[in-house]
Amino acid sequence: MKPKTLSYRAISSLCLELSLFLHAGASLANALDLLAEQTEQTALKKIYFTMSEQIDAGSSAAEAFQNAGIFPRDVCGMLRVGEQTGKSEETLLSLSRYYDNLDNADRQMRSAMLWPCVLVAVMMTVAVLLLIYVLPVFEQVYVSLGGQLTGLARILLEAGRFLHTALPVLILLLVAVVGALGFFSASQSFRSRLFGMGYGRNGKLSIKLNTARFAHALSLALAGGLNFEAAVETAGQLLADEKSRQACVFCRARIAEGEEAGRALRESRLLPAAESRLLSLGIQGGAAESTSREIAVRLERDSAQALENAVGRTEPLLVLFCCAVIGVILLAVMLPLAEIMASIG
Repeated sequence: MKPKTLSYRAISSLCLELSLFLHAGASLANALDLLAEQTEQTALKKIYFTMSEQIDAGSSAAEAFQNAGIFPRDVCGMLRVGEQTGKSEETLLSLSRYYDNLDNADRQMRSAMLWPCVLVAVMMTVAVLLLIYVLPVFEQVYVSLGGQLTGLARILLEAGRFLHTALPVLILLLVAVVGALGFFSASQSFRSRLFGMGYGRNGKLSIKLNTARFAHALSLALAGGLNFEAAVETAGQLLADEKSRQACVFCRARIAEGEEAGRALRESRLLPAAESRLLSLGIQGGAAESTSREIAVRLERDSAQALENAVGRTEPLLVLFCCAVIGVILLAVMLPLAEIMASIG
């Protein structure tokens, strides 16, 4: 059975621990042995020991990570770059930061999408139960008082009867929705693919999320010792959607033609104008890596705020919509009933 890819948080923790071991003077093989001894998961322990043996036998770290089958392709690629440039420790530390940022973004997106879906599912379930079980009770009350449901109330009653006949299908649908929400919450790879399909859209939120991810990927590539042109190409390979990868190809081509880096980034829409100018100044001052890291932090903060604002606008609208549906059902029944009771009184 194919090993399961490690979560963003696990990769971040592993890369951080390995970078600390390297900083302390330990070899990567010894560091993996130590981590294997501290790991309680049997399968992971075996993988770490195998990776250590491969490195001791002469394999590169990138090859050992790739053969393990539990790391994303970009981890292996960046480790290969780090080994070639003699910056394995810096690369591991940057990978730790990169995947920590991915983990934060993943948790924010999961929370932002899961809660509204759960809210709508619960409220719609309440509305269906009102139509199926509560409305017929009010119909019996009307009949006992010598009246009958008319207008909207009659339409809702007929809708409830139809839903009652389709109740097995509704139960299966509800189970499917609950299962889908559970799978969405539990599967990081599914969320990653889902968000990747949305990264190329032109909405403001998608643009902010995508620019933040590009900035982190660029910072990661620069930390690996690549020059700026190669870093842009590598960053493009780390991005989720084809549109952004093509933008990186366009940006790299412009830089190869002699275009100034900040202008190329701005024209390719990989970074906003202000951040492009700032990175251009960082490149001129020999601080491209630290500047790109600062830009990544700034853009991540902006994207997190944009996501929070979007959720803040969406949740009240969903609550109002669901409450309006339930309110219409109740009013359609209660108002005629109130009229009958007033006439009797």
